[in-house]
Parts: sequence; C-alpha cells; structure tokens
Amino acid sequence: MSESVNQDIIDLKIIDELRSLQSEGQPDLLMALIKLFNETTIESANQIKTAVSSRDLQSLSDAAHSLKSSAANLGALKLAKICLDLEKLDRATTSSDQLLALYNSFATEYDLAIKELNKIQPSGT
Repeated sequence: MSESVNQDIIDLKIIDELRSLQSEGQPDLLMALIKLFNETTIESANQIKTAVSSRDLQSLSDAAHSLKSSAANLGALKLAKICLDLEKLDRATTSSDQLLALYNSFATEYDLAIKELNKIQPSGT
C-alpha cells in the first residue's frame, strides 16, 4: 500500500482534477507532470537560493515567479504562496532577517512538496 499524501502540503482536489484529464491508453499525464516538476524546478530553487545569498531581488522575483505557477498547478499551494511572497519582496522594506526567514520557509516547503508529490502513484494503482 502506498503512503498517503499530506493534504496540508498538496491539495488533492487539484491532483484529482489532473487525473480526470487522463486519456485511456495514453501515458500517465499526472506522473509526467510530477516528473517534469522534479526535473525543472530544481533550477529555479537553486536560483532562489543564489539570489537570496546575493540579495538580488530581481533574480529572486524571476525565479520565484517561474516556480510559483508550477507549484500551484500540482496543488502545492503553500509553496506557490511563499513563491508569491518572494516574488513581491521590496529591497527598501525587506531586512536580511526577513529575507532569510522567508527563504527558509521556501526551502522547507519546497522539500515537503517534492516529498509529497513523489508519494503519488500512477493512475489505476
């Protein structure tokens, strides 16, 4: 039996909606999307880390924007919200401590989202 997905991390309604798009006899769409998320978001996550350490808020905003939609599309809504918060940071009003705290929240939620998405089983299993 597979591990259950933590619904505080991944919105299973979104997962169910994605499953409903599956065409019979076609490769598993949801699993392909999860694989793509795993493969492509690591670059954005690394760009976010680099941008935080160099306090480059424009690069941070760009990378967070890129990851935000991918996360939301797979039901990682807390991660998407943190990405939105990172995207909207203002250099003039954001302290280094605030930036670091928000980055730490991002890093934790990103790791949790990857872990929970990887618990999802192919359709029909």
